[in-house]
Amino acid sequence: LRLTDLQNDKRSLRVGLVTEKGIITSAYTGLKTNHEINSGYLYNLLHSYDIEKIFYNLGNGVRQSMNFSDLKRLPLLIPPKTEGDKIYDFLKKETSNFDDLISKSKQQINFLQEKRQALITHAVTKGLDPTVSMKDSGIEWIGKIPEHWEVKRLKFLTKNDLQYGANEESIINENHPRFIRITDITPDGKLKDVNIRNLDQVKAEPFILEEDDILLARSGS
Repeated sequence: LRLTDLQNDKRSLRVGLVTEKGIITSAYTGLKTNHEINSGYLYNLLHSYDIEKIFYNLGNGVRQSMNFSDLKRLPLLIPPKTEGDKIYDFLKKETSNFDDLISKSKQQINFLQEKRQALITHAVTKGLDPTVSMKDSGIEWIGKIPEHWEVKRLKFLTKNDLQYGANEESIINENHPRFIRITDITPDGKLKDVNIRNLDQVKAEPFILEEDDILLARSGS
């Protein structure tokens, strides 16, 4: 179990089942089961606790961490040993089927994402008419573009009058503009609905974004 930084990281899963010989760092708490319980059953039980975010309500210290002295009082559900064995065997078979489906789905999603990006790239660099005459763009990574298109510098088509560097305030007031940090935006460009912060209306005025403004990350990812 990795039971560190429970307060700040509420997305990571915390429990794993060892399947080969090796060593671990001090960030992990390792448990060995006795004869009363199947280790596979216990792993799945703790995994279900993990999914329900039970561990995030526990822990202590600056990084809200746990060790075995904190964990040992955790209540467990213990069926008869033979029943626990059957439950583990059942879950091992059934979850393996789901894992196969998830893997195939991920491959399909990756393929569709690549096709989506290729569609966008082609449309914005080659246009929609496949019969149009082409010319060299003079840009190595773009290559040829439609003959009637122009190449211009970004500075001639946009203005950079959006101010940045507002001081963050930890207030929640729906009547005030939201303060958006890079960590508030998901990798696919969606705005998270957690950890919302706001700025006072007057302080926010120089920094207000409007629909169709374009943002580029200056740091982070």
